[in-house]
Amino acid sequence: MNSPPADRNLWFLNTLVSIRLSAGDGHDGISVLEHRVPFGDSPPLQ
Repeated sequence: MNSPPADRNLWFLNTLVSIRLSAGDGHDGISVLEHRVPFGDSPPLQ
């Protein structure tokens, strides 16, 4: 799988989010994100 351009990579809470398909890329409003996190990581409770 090819890596998205650098402007489509975001760091969020020490995890990498790659925007594979943005809602603005097509006409159906669908987005596809790849979120890479270490094993056992989870979002904050609050």
